[in-house]
Amino acid sequence: MVSSIPPGSRVDLVLVTALPEERDALLDRLPKYQQLPPAADDIRTYFTADLPVTFPDNSTGTYRIVVMCLLGMGRVQAAAATADAIRRWRPRYTLLVGIAGGIAARKVRVGDILIADQIVDYELQKLTPQGPEVRWDVQRTDPRLLEACNSYRDDSWQELIQIKRPTKGQPRRHLGPIASGDKVIAFDEVLTRYRDVWPKLIGVEMEAAGAATAAFQSPDKPGFFMVRGVSDLADEKKGSSHVEKWRSYACAVAASFTVALLRNGPIPLSEKSTQGRIEPPTPKPVPESTKEESSISWNLIRENLARREFSSQDSNVKISGTDTTGGTGQKSK
Repeated sequence: MVSSIPPGSRVDLVLVTALPEERDALLDRLPKYQQLPPAADDIRTYFTADLPVTFPDNSTGTYRIVVMCLLGMGRVQAAAATADAIRRWRPRYTLLVGIAGGIAARKVRVGDILIADQIVDYELQKLTPQGPEVRWDVQRTDPRLLEACNSYRDDSWQELIQIKRPTKGQPRRHLGPIASGDKVIAFDEVLTRYRDVWPKLIGVEMEAAGAATAAFQSPDKPGFFMVRGVSDLADEKKGSSHVEKWRSYACAVAASFTVALLRNGPIPLSEKSTQGRIEPPTPKPVPESTKEESSISWNLIRENLARREFSSQDSNVKISGTDTTGGTGQKSK
């Protein structure tokens, strides 16, 4: 069935990519996606999909998903586009998915998966005669998705890759802080300096700091998370023919792991996604003492009415309605 997400409605997740090849890798693994027509108040192009999920207790549901691609690389482009998507779709979570450079000193290899627990923005710097002083800005990723990722032990997600790996082996998963800035890094000495401050850095990329800031500063504050496939090691070999052949595989790895993780139900269904309806509250039982008091009151009312009726018949007097002159009633013979 084609996605039924109407434009402007709230969704569960917005998946953000920096490159068309990253976006296409996601769309190839989402069922019955569709591209939405352009909107007068938004320049972005969005794709929507309804993703069936199965939770650990075998209950099922559906996540409403939007996929978008940036107009260009870098923090500014990511912040602007993510902010637009959040305003339009009000997602519960925002995920950045794509490729990144890995850090070999942390035993990361091309084709592996990077899961960020922190986004380390290195871009703000003070330039001094002794060299640049980085003023680090750090944001943590969403704890619920991070916990779900740590608990996800099923390796069958690799069946979704469907692209031949350039060399033998399997992708390994790495968890840790990832550096983010506007520079394409192809010189490992730069990362060595950064690792003096952040020894557990596992990778570097260019959009997360902007996308995470947009999510954090949004009134709705959707959770932010990032999954990256390693396409290079951010060293002098970046851009070589040997390394470039890993790009499509790294895109497929990141997309496959993300979609498989979501299919496993890492977040609860939203209220609109749950089946059934909310039943009205059950009325509280009336206490017996209240019932007895009510019965006594009605008996007194009946006795009073009977007395008035008897008195009226005896005096041959009838009680009429309210007097139009302002009286509360008038007696007439």
